[in-house]
Amino acid sequence: MRTRILTFLLVVLCRVTTSSSAETLSVLDLVSDEVAFCLEIPDLDTKWTELDKSPLMARLRAFPAIQKVLDGNGFQRWMTLNDLTEKKSGQPLSMYLRALFARSVVVAIYVPPQGAPQGILVGEARDAAAIQEFFQTWNMLEPKHVTTTRLHRGLRYKHRKRHADTDEELYFASSDRWFAITDQEGLIQGVIDRFIVATATTPEPYAANTLRFSPAFIRNRARLKPGCAAYVHINARPWDRSLQEFSQAENDPLGPAAIWKNVSCVSASVSLKDGIVCDSIVDLDSKSLPKSWPQFVATAKAEPSWKGRLPADAILAVSGHLELAPLVQLVINQIPAESRAEIAKIRRVAQSFLRGRDLIDTVLPAMSRDFSAFLVTRADAQGKKVVVDGAFRSHLNAPADPQMVSDISRGMETTMTLLAAYFSADTQNIVVAFQDRNESEFIGWLSESAPIPLACGVKQNDLFVAGSRDRAVQSMDLKEPSSDNPRLTEHARRYFPHANQLIWLDSVQARTAIERNGGDLAQFFSFGAADAMPRWLSRFEQLRPTLELVDSLFVAAKIEIDHLHITFGGGLDTK
Repeated sequence: MRTRILTFLLVVLCRVTTSSSAETLSVLDLVSDEVAFCLEIPDLDTKWTELDKSPLMARLRAFPAIQKVLDGNGFQRWMTLNDLTEKKSGQPLSMYLRALFARSVVVAIYVPPQGAPQGILVGEARDAAAIQEFFQTWNMLEPKHVTTTRLHRGLRYKHRKRHADTDEELYFASSDRWFAITDQEGLIQGVIDRFIVATATTPEPYAANTLRFSPAFIRNRARLKPGCAAYVHINARPWDRSLQEFSQAENDPLGPAAIWKNVSCVSASVSLKDGIVCDSIVDLDSKSLPKSWPQFVATAKAEPSWKGRLPADAILAVSGHLELAPLVQLVINQIPAESRAEIAKIRRVAQSFLRGRDLIDTVLPAMSRDFSAFLVTRADAQGKKVVVDGAFRSHLNAPADPQMVSDISRGMETTMTLLAAYFSADTQNIVVAFQDRNESEFIGWLSESAPIPLACGVKQNDLFVAGSRDRAVQSMDLKEPSSDNPRLTEHARRYFPHANQLIWLDSVQARTAIERNGGDLAQFFSFGAADAMPRWLSRFEQLRPTLELVDSLFVAAKIEIDHLHITFGGGLDTK
């Protein structure tokens, strides 16, 4: 067990000659630009100290999943080894590791054309003494180790076995405060090759094609925030073979392997300052993207405008600025012809509701740009219990055909009538569909006997679907769509100022609603079925720790012609 822990956490020493240019050396200079996966943790010692004192760490310590890990056998074995090291050397192993990884540590994985992935650990210690002290501690913990010295291009590296009779072997090298360790001799030799180039005094010292000077890496790192806890860079093409082998269906146009071929690389950062937030850049391969992609991206151009779109009491919300029709058509075009029969049937049924207009070719292009949806809680009509309400709103593009809005509202009216008939046939209560209509607006709703509350409406060029007649009327009568949400405004400013597409969960309001009205909400989602209520109450209880970990959960994005900018995670209030 000691060997396994050390294999993944440590590194070592074998001094090689350095030149003055080593002062500007970066750990990323020792990683090839052909790397399949690279995780970089810069300034680890300082970042760990900041995290340990942060409000986030206090919440993490109380999080059940973290508690389970800390109480587990694996962590307890680590603590035993940590304590043993302190007894023998005067300092716990964790302190040696923090000194060893103090300035930077990189985990790099390469995927050869054949065979399994190969990994190497490269880092920058606090100083040369930290490497020597760790080496001495490692030798103390494994007194029967066998180490031999080898040469590559005139520089030394070490080959180490825990004892003479084992097949487990490691290769390591170091110079001053730099080090590398791996179980692949070819990878350690590659690090030495790049080290020689990076510390040379030639006019082109970085001709070794390192990750640090890769154009894609430079471009994407500039798009990410500086000073984050960790950074990830993934080259897509080395993973094609593995992903194809993992995929269940061959030649599936919507499978993971097929979608992955549209990606050239992925870069991401992880921030732990006041939340757990991943900011990612997905570079797209223009050669493999479908021809309709530019049309789809053109509809997604809009400035973020959460204020006035989502109400302050929204617990769950979705907001976007794009047309779904090109995306839906793009997906349909990827589906094999023999599998499109069911989709064609749905389109024909929808045409009968919409006076012959095709849902995808005609209606979606008119109604799908600039949409928002949200869920809130409210007291029911009698004021006796709390129920879930909400609304969906889509701005209708001004259609060339003035009859379009009328046909959409007529289709909604027909749908409501059919739903009322369906619910009446399936329950003991009669459900009735009501409608109000004038020249510029329509509103329809189901009676309170409906198992699922529903209302819809059209006013001028806005379409609404809501969980109650009152919510539909309220949405339709608002001159400004919604009031400001202070938490959303502040978290958007800190975490995703670039985004104009959003999925948002207000954790504070969600946990407050569960604490105060969990029984009512369980009854609402159970549709009155007594045997289903305990399951919902159990789900709420399971969800509670996650809601207490952060004050918001979100996925935010902006779509560009050559990349996607996606931010996701959980944020903390600063006050």
